[in-house]
Amino acid sequence: MAQDLLAHANLEQTNKQKIVIVNSKDVKITTTDVDAAVNIQVAVQALIAVFVSVLSS
Repeated sequence: MAQDLLAHANLEQTNKQKIVIVNSKDVKITTTDVDAAVNIQVAVQALIAVFVSVLSS
């Protein structure tokens, strides 16, 4: 079971963005990468599941 959980926790992600604002000058843009936060949450949940699995063995 632990190997299955770790296999699902192996994540790879690519995120590319191009933002174009027509007829603008000196514009500052800030973006937030929420995909990374979701991936971290999934990895933590998988590690907790492995830990619980090991303790219950």
